[in-house]
Amino acid sequence: MIIDFTDIQSRQVEFIQYLKERPKVIDKKESCKFTDEEVWGLKSELAEVENEMKCHKYWDLSEIDDNKVLEEMSDVLSHLCNIANESNIKLILDIELKQTNELMKQFTSLDKQINDLIGYKKQYAELKIKRITLDYMILLYSLGFTLEELRQAYLNKMESNYSRFS
Repeated sequence: MIIDFTDIQSRQVEFIQYLKERPKVIDKKESCKFTDEEVWGLKSELAEVENEMKCHKYWDLSEIDDNKVLEEMSDVLSHLCNIANESNIKLILDIELKQTNELMKQFTSLDKQINDLIGYKKQYAELKIKRITLDYMILLYSLGFTLEELRQAYLNKMESNYSRFS
């Protein structure tokens, strides 16, 4: 299966440019390495997915809101595309997707891979970013979502994001 996120990457470039035009929203310094802010942004969005899934909350028997989980997955995608854009990496993968029943292990693996980006030189990051994207897609499918649902959630969230800063 070909996964091509270049359209979403382009939208993220437009949105970041939109934010840069807003006073005091983005004051980012260019760097040849991933910054703590870039990596922690991605980590925090993944943590929000974990929180919505309640995998670690064995005592919480309330229903999981699939729409909220999908929205958080689209936030992860936004940050992942931002990092790929910062590294001039096109997120196009030809992969065979599989599902896992071990969601906590998948979250832990993704979190560790994201941690490894801190201080990593962007020019050497393509394999790391693509591996993170692959594991992210495995998580998406393991949570029962499709690529089409993810794209729609992303578009919905972007509409909301633009409204917040207008």
